[in-house]
Amino acid sequence: MTNLKLNELLKTDEWEAVLDRGEIKEYFQTHDVNETFYVSGGTSQTLLTPLAYVASKSINNNDREMVLDVMRDLIELGADVNAPVRKSDYYGDGFLDGDKELVDLANGADRIELLVKNGARAKESHILTLFRDGADGAFIAENYSDLIKPRHFFYLKNDDASAAIIDELALTGYDFNVQDVSGDTALSMVQDIGVVKRLVDAGASVRIPNNDGETFLDQCDAGFIERNSSAEGVEIMKELGVDLNSKDSYGDFTALHILAINGNRLDGIRNLLDAGADPTVRNTDGKLPSQVAFPGEYRREAVLLLESAVTKRKLMEELGESQQQPIMRRKL
Repeated sequence: MTNLKLNELLKTDEWEAVLDRGEIKEYFQTHDVNETFYVSGGTSQTLLTPLAYVASKSINNNDREMVLDVMRDLIELGADVNAPVRKSDYYGDGFLDGDKELVDLANGADRIELLVKNGARAKESHILTLFRDGADGAFIAENYSDLIKPRHFFYLKNDDASAAIIDELALTGYDFNVQDVSGDTALSMVQDIGVVKRLVDAGASVRIPNNDGETFLDQCDAGFIERNSSAEGVEIMKELGVDLNSKDSYGDFTALHILAINGNRLDGIRNLLDAGADPTVRNTDGKLPSQVAFPGEYRREAVLLLESAVTKRKLMEELGESQQQPIMRRKL
């Protein structure tokens, strides 16, 4: 009967159901807040405490604070944040039991943070969620700095939350040049040049070679350059010493080729050209960026821009050669 009552109270048959905070709090003032009960669904059966179930709930973002309030109430009433849970999954020949910690089931960075602040163990497996969701930087630095690996920086974004994480880690003395088993540092994992700039400002080096002898600058291929071809992104890449004429991982296209193929990306093309990218670099088929764009009126402006840049570059080269001839004659 207790198992049935808990399932009704916590509405386990409706995964996204809004919980009645008052009813739950009133019930556990007179009942065991750490009593375990079964929640079944699909091919799994899970033995949980009330806190574990609430922490794992899927809920609309607008109602997430309600879940945190219920979790706080349960903890205040004595819920054990380190209570073991058991999940049994059916694989065709029977149920296989898996023992987990309650915090392993927490759905989101805010719930992980609440549980850890109340005594749950900080684990490396949390870091992906904490970085991705932009959790409090000071909380991450205090509890996870010894667990953070280069691969985790893949999940940082170019926003204030990620900036705060980097700043707080820097204050704790975190070494952003730590290398993984392949010799790669955090910079090798980052996809946004804005995050790269923040890491460099915090002490990351662009010149540390990995096990293959490649530095971050060597790894900035055409795809990376194309993805970061905003005006600010190109400025940062130029400042850091990125070769804007780098080819892709196949040694074929430059970023200008990719932008031309993808469509009428005038801003990106113009930004790269203004920063010195060479429109006369050919791909493995001997084609210029202006020659790989697919036909179509909406790509015409991009082709014209690239063709104009090629003409201008050739004129500048010819002018440079003509200016050098009198100098060479005087030397002779």
